Amino acid sequence: MIAVPLAATIWTLPVQLFVFGVVPSYSLLLNVISTPLISIISIGGIISALVGLIWTQAGSFLAAVLHYPTDWLIKLVEFFSKLPGNSVAVGSISTWQLLAIYALIISVWLVPWWQRRWWFANVIAIVLVFVPLWHSTNTLFRITVLESGTEPIVIVQDRGTVTVINSGDEGTGRFTILPFLQQQGVNQINWAIATDFQGNESNAWFELMQRLPIKNFYEYSPKTDTSITIQAIQQELQKSQGIYQPLAVGQAVKAGSTVAQLINDQLPILQLQILDQNWLLVGNVKSKEVQQLIKNGSLPRPQVLWCAPESLKDLVIALQPQVAIASSANFDPKTLSELNQSQTKLFFTGRDGAIQWTPNGQFEAFIEATENKSSIL
Repeated sequence: MIAVPLAATIWTLPVQLFVFGVVPSYSLLLNVISTPLISIISIGGIISALVGLIWTQAGSFLAAVLHYPTDWLIKLVEFFSKLPGNSVAVGSISTWQLLAIYALIISVWLVPWWQRRWWFANVIAIVLVFVPLWHSTNTLFRITVLESGTEPIVIVQDRGTVTVINSGDEGTGRFTILPFLQQQGVNQINWAIATDFQGNESNAWFELMQRLPIKNFYEYSPKTDTSITIQAIQQELQKSQGIYQPLAVGQAVKAGSTVAQLINDQLPILQLQILDQNWLLVGNVKSKEVQQLIKNGSLPRPQVLWCAPESLKDLVIALQPQVAIASSANFDPKTLSELNQSQTKLFFTGRDGAIQWTPNGQFEAFIEATENKSSIL
């Protein structure tokens, strides 16, 4: 009951760290407890299949009896999945770390010298995982723009602290934001800034809060304090002793090295000051609105622009940013050819995937690095 789950954990943990960057805290204990149930279900399933070949009704009866251990197994897994700290994100390890750890495991398995010093191999493996992670967490500054359709999702990693701006639709948190944060070894969001770019109050904040605690939650122009969504968010924040603060249009908020200000809540327009860069996140605006906003001084010229694809041409021509990011992969070839003649560097998250920037580098597509890393195996 113990040896098999332990052996399986040791052999698969490096791959789990490489692919997911997450350590399941209770997996070994859960596997030990669930082994008798799994044995009953597996062996019972084989017996019911064999009996069913001879006597169909008897096989069906035996299969029906297996409902009970199967139900107990499901409830057991659900119980462990809801325990606090059921998984710990440590960040994805690199290929050389993966190969080095497996070299240590194989050495302890086959080499007598290492067999006598297995504890030393454990120490080396732990150092190989956590020292690079600690160094990266405490020195890394990186901005990532995730693909989310109609709403910009910006994640700022600033030397151990994390700021998340917007969450996208329901499902985006579970399938886009959480996997990315887990790969980065993030176990807590320090600041969350919510703006309703989609105008429908649909968001993934509740999904995120169920997996990661948020310490400070700022929401621009909440529709009503009695909203079911807002009440659910506030309840989750109370569990982790987080703070909820509504913000008015034009009110600036500082989140680490990021200063955010919602200029317009109708289009909407969100301005970010990150280090020495001015970012502008603009909703879907029409050509006449662009000219009027520029004339009124409502659209400051940014270094980095995010906008809906319908507004890309007008905004790039009017604001001339250094970098422009649009959410769609489908774009008119003629218009794209015209924009490529400008000095603005264009990215499309629907085509390029996540876009990342570090102070010492250029904007680049994150998906390329991920694919290259995975292709080695």
